[in-house]
Amino acid sequence: MPQFTRSLEDLNKQLQRRDPYHRVLTLPWSAFFTISVVAFLSINGIFALLYMQDPGGIANLNSDRFLDYFFFSIESISTIGYGNWYPQTTYTHMVMSAQVFFGVMNIALATGIVFAKFSLPTNKIVFSDKLILGQHDGKLALMFRAANERNNQIVDAKVSFNLIWNETTQEGMAMSRFKTLFVKNRHTPLFSLSWLIHHEVNEDSPIFGKSLEDLKNNGAMIIATITGIDGTLSQNIYGQTTYYPNQILEGHQFVDMLSSDENGIVVHYDKISETEAIS
Repeated sequence: MPQFTRSLEDLNKQLQRRDPYHRVLTLPWSAFFTISVVAFLSINGIFALLYMQDPGGIANLNSDRFLDYFFFSIESISTIGYGNWYPQTTYTHMVMSAQVFFGVMNIALATGIVFAKFSLPTNKIVFSDKLILGQHDGKLALMFRAANERNNQIVDAKVSFNLIWNETTQEGMAMSRFKTLFVKNRHTPLFSLSWLIHHEVNEDSPIFGKSLEDLKNNGAMIIATITGIDGTLSQNIYGQTTYYPNQILEGHQFVDMLSSDENGIVVHYDKISETEAIS
């Protein structure tokens, strides 16, 4: 029977390898600029070597130094052209024509990617790194906590709480099944501070009567997703995390992550996953 051994984040990374454009869009800025610099230097180095194959092909460049050809390559691909160095043979003209075409296309591509990366909607939704199985309003509930780290509001926020586990059909076929964990407080008009989200474990719950060991044996994975509209940018955003049975705590409760001072309510984001044992 298949087991969910990887998070959705790992699965998304595997899928991105099939889509290089999406992979580039989701790269951290540091990695994107590093790759861009390495590609820029490599491309100009290759064209510098091509120019060096025709000594005397560039006017006023009476040198066999790689750096001179490399800087000429940069001037050509960026279409700067200072006027002192210029091609004067058919071979060099052909190499420069190819480089200018390649350079213009790559500048357009890089500009488009940078614009797309800046335009991507982002969120600062953080989730507790554990689930609590305990009492809430006198009833057994499965709970987690989320908060909006960005200094704005998420409008019309909604949460979905879903269970994936393995089941065997009457025909003996092993299948992965999705089960909805109903959440009473699944919607809030404004999400700006913290949000305690709970699923009541009653007779209608898919996990009613199930122990943590049962969930482990069935390869259970719980997915929490929060969607909404960024109150500043008016863009749809979402945050998502996954939980496994070994992240479920019993006999604990979340500590308070809110306090107040003369400036108003203070959210202690470092406490979002902090719990304490119930005496």
